[in-house]
Amino acid sequence: MDSSAEELNQILDIARKNNLFVFSDEMYHQLVHQPEASIPSICDLYENSVSLWGMAKSFGLAGLRLGWVASHRKDILQKIADFKDYLSICNNAAGEVLSFIALNHKEKFINPNIEKIIRNKKLFAEFAARHPELVEFVQPKAGSTSFVKLKLQMSALDYCESLVQKTGIMMVPSEMFEYGDSHVRIGFGRENFNEALLVWEKFIK
Repeated sequence: MDSSAEELNQILDIARKNNLFVFSDEMYHQLVHQPEASIPSICDLYENSVSLWGMAKSFGLAGLRLGWVASHRKDILQKIADFKDYLSICNNAAGEVLSFIALNHKEKFINPNIEKIIRNKKLFAEFAARHPELVEFVQPKAGSTSFVKLKLQMSALDYCESLVQKTGIMMVPSEMFEYGDSHVRIGFGRENFNEALLVWEKFIK
């Protein structure tokens, strides 16, 4: 069994034994780089849970500003719907229609997204191999981002501020996630990813 699936089952075993409610943020659902590493949505495995998904990450359609929750718990879904009425009555109609089209042709959106991420991940692995003194890269199995360790004397926040000021390249430092000061979040979702790497390499030199 894949370690991710095993870990998920362990979490759900603890939840069942203790009657715990589980909320699962699954915005990268199905954005898996190898099919064998795919795991089901939590709402399909555990009745006392809610799964969150949307158009932004897996489909690459963040501009539609549309997402949803799924659960077997109708009482929870009703409470969410009731609270949503205080925030917004409805979504924009165009976004709903475009989302419906994308969901019915999801492979045409998700598969090219995965291919692009895998291509960019390979480019970054080559970049990391050229600069082992700077970065430590563990390749992700899913999603479009990676938490990369910087081997520097300065903090990730200071490095990121210097990088964006001198090159325009923006990375999110680990201080923003309250995870120390030596990591940065790298995104693999852009078509011009290699151009950014070339600019970063000039900055390093």
